[in-house]
Amino acid sequence: MFRANAQHTGVYDQYSPTNTPLGVLKWKNQYHNSTTSPVVVGNTVFFGKRQDHNVYALDTETGSEKWNYTTNGNINTPVVVYHGILYAGTDGDYGKENARLYALNITSGESIWQYVIEEKDMVHAAPTISNNILFIITDKRYLIALDAKTGLLKWRNSLDYDSYSRGGSSSPAIENNIVYVGEGVQNKSVHALNSDTGDVIWKTDTGQHFLSSPAIANGLVYVSSHGYEQGNITNMSSCLMALDMKTGSIQWTYQTNKWIDTTPAVLKDMIFFGCDDTYLYALDAYTGALKWKFKGEHGICSSPSILHDRVYFCDAGKVYALDTQTGEKIWEYDTSFIDSICSSPVIANGTLYVGDTMGRFYAIG
Repeated sequence: MFRANAQHTGVYDQYSPTNTPLGVLKWKNQYHNSTTSPVVVGNTVFFGKRQDHNVYALDTETGSEKWNYTTNGNINTPVVVYHGILYAGTDGDYGKENARLYALNITSGESIWQYVIEEKDMVHAAPTISNNILFIITDKRYLIALDAKTGLLKWRNSLDYDSYSRGGSSSPAIENNIVYVGEGVQNKSVHALNSDTGDVIWKTDTGQHFLSSPAIANGLVYVSSHGYEQGNITNMSSCLMALDMKTGSIQWTYQTNKWIDTTPAVLKDMIFFGCDDTYLYALDAYTGALKWKFKGEHGICSSPSILHDRVYFCDAGKVYALDTQTGEKIWEYDTSFIDSICSSPVIANGTLYVGDTMGRFYAIG
């Protein structure tokens, strides 16, 4: 699942109960152009590629390819796996044709079903699955619910689309049969909808733009904002905010001076996020008070991930492991390249997997 679970907390304890990565390269593969955030099931790691339109399955120990599947467009969003099925959404080759959502057998790579997204709409957000229902948001702000096994439509709800913006980069988060989603670049809203019907429960206008996904924990919905560019006006100011899950009321905000493009990770009473100002921040999850911050070397566009007492994140060319309580650096891995790592690291069986914008894919044990 994207960000480890349907709540997007970014905590991978269940995938690696005992072992933790030590910062040593196990293997590296080279592809053309960027890879999406990966997902690991058993001894296979899966990810999508933009330019070649392919989904790949690799052996986790050696990096050797098990299979690949060619879709009808760029895969700009993480693939997810649920009950033996891999799901990948496309942009229909930059909107030249209708985008599609693919369901593939994780063992063979064979297609199980395809759902055509009409109106030459595109998918730039990972699907989320709960109780055998798949939820995905499109660029034109349609939130779609499908039967995860068959691909049959259950409902579709339009979230205030306008022709001037892209609104589909926020992956839905789910808790207690409620779907939470950020509306995107122009309308600046967070929605809560009934997962069975698609009916809106509440909508909060935050005054902020969203390019990341919400995370749910502690009775709160956490969302990070991107600032905005509108005409000749550029607002670099952004914030992390916490909303009440039941009402949508804003409980607290933490302001930064640069854009936040990352989805926060939540571990009990602490929340972590990376910012374009080069810092990884750790806040009190209940109050928003700063606990510590760690300075990297470049702006951070990779969402942090957590395993036990460590938080992992990437900037341009480096992967870091920090102590969650103190922010002390435990190790760093230098890729020897300065290309951005914007996919989120995934940890499973003591190994961290991540790809960069130039197609290099790393397994770090």
